Amino acid sequence: PVEDAIRYCKVTNDALAEIVRDHPSKLLGSAALPMQDVAAACEELTRAVKDLGMVAAYVGTNFPFDLDDPRMDDFYRTIVALDVPLFMHPASTGGAGGPDDPRMGRFDMSIIFGYASEETIAASQLVLGGVLDRHPKLDVCISHGAGTMPYVWPRFEAMCKFRDWAPDSVKEHGFK
Repeated sequence: PVEDAIRYCKVTNDALAEIVRDHPSKLLGSAALPMQDVAAACEELTRAVKDLGMVAAYVGTNFPFDLDDPRMDDFYRTIVALDVPLFMHPASTGGAGGPDDPRMGRFDMSIIFGYASEETIAASQLVLGGVLDRHPKLDVCISHGAGTMPYVWPRFEAMCKFRDWAPDSVKEHGFK
């Protein structure tokens, strides 16, 4: 729930800031954000950076809406305005409730393949959804090399050349 997420992030960020203050030459802090509510995430990020001294934002890859959803633009603008990097790391598919796909429950496939899948989808949404065009100064890092992206890059390049869903910038410059 949103209120629980907001409270959790504030408590977590306050605790992390205290640890960083105790070890300033060794640690930096990255703010946890309640992405269920974009306005609350922007508010907490601003507080974490300006009041707590955090130097980055940390979020997952799967929200109740897509990463390229227009409601995320205020979040990306806040990241850019505060001049902090955004680090994205997936949770296994299904979260605490177990894998969305029951086949992923065996052999730790939700971690082995689920993470890679989530990261690939995140990178795709940021590029193909126009987020990087709308926010060219956005500094984002997706963990583990953006999943399978390095391996399927040629497929993205090929599809973007003739599909109507590919942004003009990708058609013109390639999937970069």
